[in-house]
Amino acid sequence: MFRTILTYLASVATYFAVSSCSHQEIDMIAACDVIPGKGYVVKWDIYPKIEGHVKVYISEDPGKFDLSRPIAEADVDKNYIRITTPDIKRRFYFKIVFNDKISRVVGTRGANMKSAYVFRDFGGYRNEDNKYTKWGMIYRSGRLDTLSDIDRERFHNLGIRTIIDLSNDSSDRIKPYGLNVRKTLKLSMNNFDNTRLEERIYDGEFRKGDARIFMQDFFISLTKEDACKKYAEIFELLEDEENYPIVITSRYGKGYCDFASVLLLSALGVPEDLILEDYTWANQYFNSRGIRSRISGMGDNVQESITRIIRNNRSDLVCTFNFIEREFGSMDNFLSDRIGMDGKKSKTLRKILLASE
Repeated sequence: MFRTILTYLASVATYFAVSSCSHQEIDMIAACDVIPGKGYVVKWDIYPKIEGHVKVYISEDPGKFDLSRPIAEADVDKNYIRITTPDIKRRFYFKIVFNDKISRVVGTRGANMKSAYVFRDFGGYRNEDNKYTKWGMIYRSGRLDTLSDIDRERFHNLGIRTIIDLSNDSSDRIKPYGLNVRKTLKLSMNNFDNTRLEERIYDGEFRKGDARIFMQDFFISLTKEDACKKYAEIFELLEDEENYPIVITSRYGKGYCDFASVLLLSALGVPEDLILEDYTWANQYFNSRGIRSRISGMGDNVQESITRIIRNNRSDLVCTFNFIEREFGSMDNFLSDRIGMDGKKSKTLRKILLASE
Protein backbone atom coordinates (compact mmCIF):
# COMPACT_ATOMS: atom_id res chain seq x y z
CA MET A 1 0.00 0.00 0.00
CA PHE A 2 3.00 2.27 0.45
CA ARG A 3 4.58 1.70 -2.98
CA THR A 4 2.48 4.40 -4.61
CA ILE A 5 3.32 7.74 -3.06
CA LEU A 6 0.37 10.06 -2.70
CA THR A 7 0.11 12.89 -5.18
CA TYR A 8 0.83 15.55 -2.62
CA LEU A 9 4.35 14.19 -2.09
CA ALA A 10 5.36 15.79 -5.36
CA SER A 11 5.78 19.02 -3.41
CA VAL A 12 8.78 17.56 -1.64
CA ALA A 13 10.54 16.09 -4.69
CA THR A 14 14.33 16.46 -4.80
CA TYR A 15 16.39 16.48 -7.96
CA PHE A 16 20.04 15.47 -8.01
CA ALA A 17 22.66 14.70 -10.65
CA VAL A 18 24.70 11.71 -9.47
CA SER A 19 27.89 10.79 -11.35
CA SER A 20 27.82 7.17 -10.18
CA CYS A 21 24.47 6.67 -11.93
CA SER A 22 25.74 7.40 -15.45
CA HIS A 23 24.97 11.09 -15.04
CA GLN A 24 21.26 10.34 -14.80
CA GLU A 25 19.09 12.88 -13.06
CA ILE A 26 17.72 11.20 -9.95
CA ASP A 27 14.32 12.23 -8.66
CA MET A 28 13.81 11.35 -5.00
CA ILE A 29 10.37 11.80 -3.47
CA ALA A 30 10.12 11.42 0.29
CA ALA A 31 7.62 11.99 3.05
CA CYS A 32 6.52 10.88 6.48
CA ASP A 33 3.13 9.84 7.87
CA VAL A 34 2.20 9.30 11.49
CA ILE A 35 0.53 6.10 12.69
CA PRO A 36 -1.57 7.23 15.68
CA GLY A 37 -0.30 5.67 18.88
CA LYS A 38 2.34 3.59 17.10
CA GLY A 39 4.93 5.71 15.35
CA TYR A 40 5.71 6.71 11.78
CA VAL A 41 5.93 5.46 8.23
CA VAL A 42 8.82 6.99 6.30
CA LYS A 43 8.23 6.72 2.53
CA TRP A 44 10.33 7.33 -0.55
CA ASP A 45 10.45 6.69 -4.25
CA ILE A 46 13.38 6.95 -6.64
CA TYR A 47 13.11 7.71 -10.36
CA PRO A 48 14.39 6.18 -12.53
CA LYS A 49 14.12 2.85 -10.76
CA ILE A 50 17.62 1.81 -9.75
CA GLU A 51 19.04 -0.50 -7.15
CA GLY A 52 20.29 0.91 -3.90
CA HIS A 53 20.10 1.06 -0.14
CA VAL A 54 18.33 3.50 2.14
CA LYS A 55 19.31 4.48 5.66
CA VAL A 56 17.00 6.44 7.93
CA TYR A 57 18.15 8.59 10.85
CA ILE A 58 15.97 10.13 13.57
CA SER A 59 16.23 13.38 15.53
CA GLU A 60 14.12 15.89 17.43
CA ASP A 61 16.20 18.62 15.76
CA PRO A 62 15.72 18.65 11.97
CA GLY A 63 19.09 20.38 11.60
CA LYS A 64 21.12 17.80 13.53
CA PHE A 65 21.30 14.04 12.95
CA ASP A 66 23.72 11.46 14.32
CA LEU A 67 24.77 9.85 11.04
CA SER A 68 26.72 7.11 12.80
CA ARG A 69 23.54 5.39 13.98
CA PRO A 70 20.69 4.82 11.52
CA ILE A 71 17.41 3.89 13.15
CA ALA A 72 16.43 1.71 10.19
CA GLU A 73 17.69 0.46 6.82
CA ALA A 74 16.07 -1.10 3.75
CA ASP A 75 16.57 -1.74 0.05
CA VAL A 76 15.36 1.16 -2.04
CA ASP A 77 12.64 -0.90 -3.75
CA LYS A 78 10.83 -1.47 -0.45
CA ASN A 79 9.70 2.18 -0.59
CA TYR A 80 8.89 2.52 3.11
CA ILE A 81 10.00 1.80 6.65
CA ARG A 82 7.83 1.67 9.76
CA ILE A 83 9.45 3.32 12.76
CA THR A 84 8.25 2.99 16.35
CA THR A 85 9.12 5.85 18.69
CA PRO A 86 9.06 5.56 22.47
CA ASP A 87 7.59 9.00 23.23
CA ILE A 88 4.45 10.09 21.40
CA LYS A 89 4.61 13.49 23.12
CA ARG A 90 7.70 14.49 21.17
CA ARG A 91 8.05 15.46 17.53
CA PHE A 92 10.58 13.59 15.43
CA TYR A 93 12.17 14.25 12.05
CA PHE A 94 13.86 11.78 9.74
CA LYS A 95 16.80 12.00 7.38
CA ILE A 96 16.57 9.58 4.47
CA VAL A 97 19.91 8.80 2.82
CA PHE A 98 20.01 6.93 -0.51
CA ASN A 99 23.27 5.10 -1.37
CA ASP A 100 25.12 7.38 1.09
CA LYS A 101 24.82 10.23 -1.43
CA ILE A 102 21.32 11.62 -1.77
CA SER A 103 19.60 12.78 1.40
CA ARG A 104 16.35 14.38 2.38
CA VAL A 105 14.92 15.56 5.73
CA VAL A 106 11.21 14.88 6.25
CA GLY A 107 8.65 15.26 8.99
CA THR A 108 4.91 14.96 9.32
CA ARG A 109 2.97 17.98 8.13
CA GLY A 110 0.72 17.87 11.16
CA ALA A 111 2.26 18.07 14.64
CA ASN A 112 -0.11 15.56 16.28
CA MET A 113 -2.05 18.25 18.16
CA LYS A 114 -5.50 16.78 18.60
CA SER A 115 -7.02 19.70 20.51
CA ALA A 116 -6.08 22.53 18.13
CA TYR A 117 -7.35 23.27 14.64
CA VAL A 118 -4.90 22.71 11.74
CA PHE A 119 -1.70 22.74 13.80
CA ARG A 120 0.93 22.03 11.16
CA ASP A 121 4.50 22.68 10.10
CA PHE A 122 5.61 24.98 7.25
CA GLY A 123 8.62 22.77 6.51
CA GLY A 124 9.45 20.77 3.39
CA TYR A 125 8.27 23.05 0.54
CA ARG A 126 10.64 23.30 -2.42
CA ASN A 127 11.26 26.76 -3.82
CA GLU A 128 12.34 28.06 -7.22
CA ASP A 129 16.03 27.65 -6.33
CA ASN A 130 15.60 23.99 -5.33
CA LYS A 131 15.89 24.82 -1.64
CA TYR A 132 13.41 23.78 1.04
CA THR A 133 11.59 25.50 3.84
CA LYS A 134 13.07 24.31 7.12
CA TRP A 135 11.13 21.99 9.38
CA GLY A 136 10.39 22.96 12.97
CA MET A 137 10.75 26.72 12.48
CA ILE A 138 7.22 27.98 11.81
CA TYR A 139 3.89 26.41 12.64
CA ARG A 140 0.32 27.57 12.10
CA SER A 141 -2.66 26.75 14.24
CA GLY A 142 -6.12 27.58 15.43
CA ARG A 143 -6.77 28.90 18.93
CA LEU A 144 -4.35 27.61 21.55
CA ASP A 145 -6.38 28.02 24.71
CA THR A 146 -8.13 24.75 23.84
CA LEU A 147 -5.01 22.59 24.18
CA SER A 148 -5.38 19.48 26.28
CA ASP A 149 -2.79 18.64 28.94
CA ILE A 150 -0.99 16.21 26.65
CA ASP A 151 -1.01 18.74 23.79
CA ARG A 152 0.37 21.41 26.11
CA GLU A 153 3.26 19.05 26.76
CA ARG A 154 3.69 18.47 23.02
CA PHE A 155 3.62 22.24 22.49
CA HIS A 156 6.28 22.74 25.17
CA ASN A 157 8.47 20.07 23.55
CA LEU A 158 8.42 22.00 20.26
CA GLY A 159 10.35 24.80 21.98
CA ILE A 160 8.04 27.54 20.68
CA ARG A 161 9.42 30.98 21.53
CA THR A 162 6.91 33.27 19.83
CA ILE A 163 3.15 33.29 19.26
CA ILE A 164 1.69 35.59 16.61
CA ASP A 165 -2.05 35.83 17.26
CA LEU A 166 -4.23 37.03 14.37
CA SER A 167 -7.58 36.43 16.07
CA ASN A 168 -10.10 39.09 15.16
CA ASP A 169 -11.62 41.52 17.66
CA SER A 170 -14.70 39.41 18.35
CA SER A 171 -12.46 36.61 19.64
CA ASP A 172 -10.20 38.86 21.69
CA ARG A 173 -10.97 36.75 24.75
CA ILE A 174 -8.95 33.89 23.23
CA LYS A 175 -5.51 33.75 24.84
CA PRO A 176 -2.78 31.09 24.87
CA TYR A 177 -2.94 30.37 28.59
CA GLY A 178 0.02 28.81 30.38
CA LEU A 179 2.23 28.16 27.35
CA ASN A 180 5.22 30.08 28.72
CA VAL A 181 6.53 31.50 25.46
CA ARG A 182 8.98 34.37 25.37
CA LYS A 183 6.95 36.67 23.16
CA THR A 184 3.33 37.08 22.04
CA LEU A 185 2.36 39.49 19.27
CA LYS A 186 -1.37 40.22 19.19
CA LEU A 187 -2.50 41.63 15.85
CA SER A 188 -6.28 41.87 16.04
CA MET A 189 -7.64 41.51 12.52
CA ASN A 190 -11.11 42.89 11.84
CA ASN A 191 -11.71 42.67 8.11
CA PHE A 192 -15.23 41.39 8.59
CA ASP A 193 -17.94 41.41 11.22
CA ASN A 194 -18.28 37.92 12.70
CA THR A 195 -21.56 38.70 14.37
CA ARG A 196 -23.23 40.06 11.24
CA LEU A 197 -21.97 37.13 9.16
CA GLU A 198 -23.38 34.60 11.65
CA GLU A 199 -26.73 36.41 11.67
CA ARG A 200 -26.99 36.23 7.88
CA ILE A 201 -26.04 32.55 7.84
CA TYR A 202 -28.45 31.43 10.53
CA ASP A 203 -31.28 33.59 9.14
CA GLY A 204 -30.94 31.71 5.85
CA GLU A 205 -29.91 34.84 3.93
CA PHE A 206 -26.46 33.48 3.15
CA ARG A 207 -26.25 30.85 0.38
CA LYS A 208 -23.42 28.67 -0.90
CA GLY A 209 -22.76 31.09 -3.76
CA ASP A 210 -22.64 33.97 -1.29
CA ALA A 211 -20.03 32.05 0.72
CA ARG A 212 -17.83 31.67 -2.36
CA ILE A 213 -18.00 35.40 -3.11
CA PHE A 214 -17.45 36.21 0.57
CA MET A 215 -14.23 34.17 0.75
CA GLN A 216 -12.82 35.74 -2.40
CA ASP A 217 -13.69 39.25 -1.23
CA PHE A 218 -12.23 38.44 2.19
CA PHE A 219 -8.81 37.54 0.81
CA ILE A 220 -8.77 40.54 -1.51
CA SER A 221 -9.55 42.75 1.51
CA LEU A 222 -6.33 41.49 3.11
CA THR A 223 -4.32 43.06 0.28
CA LYS A 224 -5.42 46.51 1.42
CA GLU A 225 -3.00 48.79 3.19
CA ASP A 226 -4.48 48.59 6.70
CA ALA A 227 -4.32 44.79 6.81
CA CYS A 228 -0.88 44.70 5.18
CA LYS A 229 0.56 46.93 7.88
CA LYS A 230 -0.21 44.17 10.37
CA TYR A 231 1.25 41.47 8.16
CA ALA A 232 4.36 43.64 7.80
CA GLU A 233 4.73 43.43 11.60
CA ILE A 234 4.83 39.64 11.27
CA PHE A 235 7.71 39.87 8.84
CA GLU A 236 9.60 42.13 11.25
CA LEU A 237 9.49 39.29 13.77
CA LEU A 238 10.40 36.70 11.15
CA GLU A 239 13.64 38.54 10.36
CA ASP A 240 15.00 37.91 13.87
CA GLU A 241 16.32 34.36 14.28
CA GLU A 242 16.02 34.66 18.07
CA ASN A 243 12.22 34.55 17.78
CA TYR A 244 12.09 30.99 16.39
CA PRO A 245 10.35 28.59 16.55
CA ILE A 246 7.19 30.60 15.86
CA VAL A 247 3.51 29.66 15.72
CA ILE A 248 1.00 31.86 13.84
CA THR A 249 -2.55 31.48 15.10
CA SER A 250 -6.08 32.66 14.47
CA ARG A 251 -9.39 31.47 15.86
CA TYR A 252 -9.72 28.48 13.53
CA GLY A 253 -6.25 28.57 12.00
CA LYS A 254 -7.75 29.65 8.68
CA GLY A 255 -8.45 32.93 6.85
CA TYR A 256 -5.88 35.29 8.35
CA CYS A 257 -3.45 32.40 8.86
CA ASP A 258 -3.98 31.27 5.27
CA PHE A 259 -3.00 34.68 3.94
CA ALA A 260 0.05 34.77 6.22
CA SER A 261 1.03 31.42 4.67
CA VAL A 262 0.60 32.84 1.16
CA LEU A 263 2.82 35.83 1.93
CA LEU A 264 5.50 33.82 3.69
CA LEU A 265 5.76 31.02 1.11
CA SER A 266 5.73 33.59 -1.72
CA ALA A 267 8.53 35.55 -0.05
CA LEU A 268 10.55 32.33 0.16
CA GLY A 269 10.11 31.67 -3.55
CA VAL A 270 7.73 28.72 -3.29
CA PRO A 271 5.82 28.35 -6.58
CA GLU A 272 2.19 29.40 -6.75
CA ASP A 273 0.93 25.89 -7.51
CA LEU A 274 2.46 24.56 -4.28
CA ILE A 275 1.00 27.46 -2.30
CA LEU A 276 -2.42 26.58 -3.68
CA GLU A 277 -1.90 22.94 -2.70
CA ASP A 278 -0.85 24.02 0.79
CA TYR A 279 -4.07 25.99 1.08
CA THR A 280 -6.29 23.03 0.17
CA TRP A 281 -4.26 20.54 2.22
CA ALA A 282 -5.41 22.44 5.30
CA ASN A 283 -8.70 20.56 4.90
CA GLN A 284 -6.93 17.38 6.03
CA TYR A 285 -5.97 18.93 9.36
CA PHE A 286 -9.13 20.85 10.13
CA ASN A 287 -11.31 18.92 12.56
CA SER A 288 -14.76 20.16 11.55
CA ARG A 289 -16.75 17.51 13.40
CA GLY A 290 -17.69 19.89 16.21
CA ILE A 291 -18.95 22.52 13.78
CA ARG A 292 -20.79 19.97 11.66
CA SER A 293 -22.52 18.48 14.70
CA ARG A 294 -23.81 21.93 15.68
CA ILE A 295 -25.28 22.60 12.25
CA SER A 296 -26.53 19.10 11.41
CA GLY A 297 -30.12 19.94 12.32
CA MET A 298 -30.18 23.25 10.47
CA GLY A 299 -31.48 23.98 7.00
CA ASP A 300 -29.64 22.96 3.84
CA ASN A 301 -28.69 26.57 3.02
CA VAL A 302 -27.07 27.03 6.42
CA GLN A 303 -25.15 23.76 6.19
CA GLU A 304 -23.98 24.40 2.64
CA SER A 305 -22.82 27.96 3.31
CA ILE A 306 -20.94 27.05 6.49
CA THR A 307 -19.34 24.03 4.81
CA ARG A 308 -18.19 26.26 1.95
CA ILE A 309 -16.56 28.66 4.41
CA ILE A 310 -14.80 26.08 6.58
CA ARG A 311 -13.37 24.15 3.63
CA ASN A 312 -10.53 25.79 1.71
CA ASN A 313 -11.26 25.98 -1.99
CA ARG A 314 -8.47 26.53 -4.49
CA SER A 315 -10.50 29.09 -6.44
CA ASP A 316 -10.47 31.49 -3.47
CA LEU A 317 -6.72 32.00 -3.69
CA VAL A 318 -6.62 31.85 -7.50
CA CYS A 319 -8.87 34.90 -7.47
CA THR A 320 -6.51 36.61 -5.01
CA PHE A 321 -3.39 35.82 -7.02
CA ASN A 322 -5.12 37.17 -10.14
CA PHE A 323 -6.07 40.36 -8.28
CA ILE A 324 -2.49 40.89 -7.08
CA GLU A 325 -1.13 40.27 -10.58
CA ARG A 326 -3.60 42.74 -12.04
CA GLU A 327 -3.15 45.48 -9.43
CA PHE A 328 0.57 45.18 -8.62
CA GLY A 329 2.08 43.40 -11.62
CA SER A 330 3.49 40.52 -9.58
CA MET A 331 3.58 39.01 -6.11
CA ASP A 332 7.13 40.33 -5.68
CA ASN A 333 5.89 43.85 -6.34
CA PHE A 334 3.07 43.37 -3.84
CA LEU A 335 5.45 42.11 -1.16
CA SER A 336 7.70 45.09 -1.79
CA ASP A 337 4.95 47.74 -1.95
CA ARG A 338 2.66 46.54 0.83
CA ILE A 339 4.81 44.37 3.12
CA GLY A 340 8.13 46.19 2.76
CA MET A 341 10.05 43.12 1.56
CA ASP A 342 13.12 44.63 -0.09
CA GLY A 343 16.11 42.65 -1.31
CA LYS A 344 17.94 42.80 2.02
CA LYS A 345 14.96 41.57 4.03
CA SER A 346 14.26 38.82 1.52
CA LYS A 347 17.85 37.62 1.73
CA THR A 348 17.69 37.58 5.55
CA LEU A 349 14.42 35.66 5.58
CA ARG A 350 15.64 33.06 3.11
CA LYS A 351 18.86 32.56 5.05
CA ILE A 352 16.86 31.79 8.20
CA LEU A 353 14.11 29.65 6.70
CA LEU A 354 15.59 27.78 3.72
CA ALA A 355 17.87 24.76 3.57
CA SER A 356 19.43 22.80 0.72
CA GLU A 357 17.74 19.51 1.72
